[in-house]
Amino acid sequence: MSRTPRAYRSYILVILSFCISSVLFSQTESEDILLDKEVWAVGICPVEVGNLEKRYAYLQNSLQQLLKENINDLTEHQLHAEESNFLADSFIHEKIIQHSLDIDSLYRKRDELLFSQYSNEERSEKYEAFSSSILDKEQALQEWQDKDSHEIVLPETLSIEYQNIEQTPADSQFSYFMEKNSLDMLICGTVERLDDLFFLELSCYKQTSPEAVFIWSGTGPEDQLNILLDEATDELRTELLGRSWAALRVEAQPKDSLIMLDGKTIGVGDVFVRAEAPGYKTLKISRGGYESLVKQIYLPSMKFMEFSVALEKGVEENFYFLSEPPGADVYFGSQWMGTTPFYSSKPDFNNNVKISLDGFAPFQTPSWKLEGESITVQLSRLAYDKQDALDTAKKRFYRSLGWLSISMALPLVMYGIYQNQYSMYYNYANDWTSGGIQADYDKAMDSYDSSELTYKLFLGGLAVSGGLLVNTLFKLKNYINAAEESTAD
Repeated sequence: MSRTPRAYRSYILVILSFCISSVLFSQTESEDILLDKEVWAVGICPVEVGNLEKRYAYLQNSLQQLLKENINDLTEHQLHAEESNFLADSFIHEKIIQHSLDIDSLYRKRDELLFSQYSNEERSEKYEAFSSSILDKEQALQEWQDKDSHEIVLPETLSIEYQNIEQTPADSQFSYFMEKNSLDMLICGTVERLDDLFFLELSCYKQTSPEAVFIWSGTGPEDQLNILLDEATDELRTELLGRSWAALRVEAQPKDSLIMLDGKTIGVGDVFVRAEAPGYKTLKISRGGYESLVKQIYLPSMKFMEFSVALEKGVEENFYFLSEPPGADVYFGSQWMGTTPFYSSKPDFNNNVKISLDGFAPFQTPSWKLEGESITVQLSRLAYDKQDALDTAKKRFYRSLGWLSISMALPLVMYGIYQNQYSMYYNYANDWTSGGIQADYDKAMDSYDSSELTYKLFLGGLAVSGGLLVNTLFKLKNYINAAEESTAD
C-alpha cells in the first residue's frame, strides 16, 4: 500500500527536527551555572543567662557584643566541599520548587479558561499559549531535576556578614531558624553560675548539619569571663574562616617601622593579626635610615607567634619598581618581594632582580645595573599568545562556516519538497475540478496541507541558516582582528 502525503509529512518532520536539533545543539556548549552568592551570613545570639541573678543580666548583651568584637576581624569564609554541595543542592531544590509552582499556576489559569467569557477563538488561542508555556516550564523543570550539584559553580570564598539576633531559638528549631532568616551559621552561648564560678558554653550551628559543629565550655570567675570568651573565640575561628589560622604579633623598633608580610603591608610598629593562613611567610620590617630586615618565618596552625625586632641604623637607598602593565611580581634573587608598583630598598649588590607577569616575557637585570631612584619596565606580551589567539579564532571561524554550509542544505531540501507537494496539489485540484471525484479532492487537500507545513519548515530552516550566518560573520570579524593583532608589533 502506497503512503499518503500525510505519512510522508510525519517522516519529514522527524528528519527535519533531528537535523535542526543537531545544528542548534552543536553550537551550544554545556555551561556550568554560577551561583550568585557573595555573603556568608553569621547570626550571633544573645548569651542566655540561665540561673543567674538579675544583677548579672548585663552579661546577656555584653558578652554578645564582646564576642562580635573578637571575631569582627574575620572577613572571609572559605567554602569547603560539604558546604558547596549543600548550597548547590539547595539552589537546585529552590529552582525545582519554583518551576513546580509555576506549572501549577499555569494549569490553574488554563483550566479557568473553560469558565471565561472569551470567544471560542480567543479561548483557543489562550489555551494554546498556556499549553506552550506549560511545556516549556516542564522541560525546564526536568532539566533542573537532572542537574547535579557539581554543575553549580560557587566562589571559593564569601564575605562574612555578622547579624545580631534578638532571641535565641529553641534547640529543635535551629535549622528552621537559619533557613527562615537566610543564615549560613548561628553562634549561641549560655552562662550559668556554679557557686563562686561561672560556666560559659559557646556553640555553633550550620545549615549543613543538624547538630552543633562546634561546642566549647569553660569555667572561671566573673572578672575572667572575657578571657574565657577569648579562648572560645580562638577555637571558633576555624569554623568562621573555613580553614586553619595562625596568629602573629610583631613589635618593631623604631615604632614607626613599616611591617610587611608576604609583600603586603600589615601595619606599623606594633601589629597583631589573628587570621593569617598557616605556613611559611616572608616578614619584612623597614624604615628610612635603618637597615631593613627580611626574614623567612613559619606560622603553625592555631598557634600564636611573637617577634620583637630592633632595626639597626644604616643608610639605605630606596627604589621604586614600576611596570606596564602593573601588578607584576618582583623578585630579589629567588625571594618574592611584592607586586608593582613596589617601593623598597635596593637589593644587595650581587643580587638579581626579576619582574614577571603571566602572559608576558619576564624582565631580569643584576641589581648593580639599577640607577637612579626608580625603574619602569615595559613588559612585552609573549609571541605565542598572539599565535594561540589566531589559531583559536581560525578554528572557530571554520567550525562556524562548516555548520553554516550544512544548515543551508536544509532550506534547499525543504523548498524542493514544498514545490513537489504544491505541484501535486495543483494536479489533484485540476483532476477534481474536471472530474469531480472526491478522492482527488482529498488528495489535493492532503497535498496542500503538506505543502503548507513544508513551507513553514523551509522558513524555519532559513531562519536557522540566517542565525548561523550572523554567527559566522562575527567569527570572521574575530579572526580578522586576531590576524591583525598577531602581525602588530
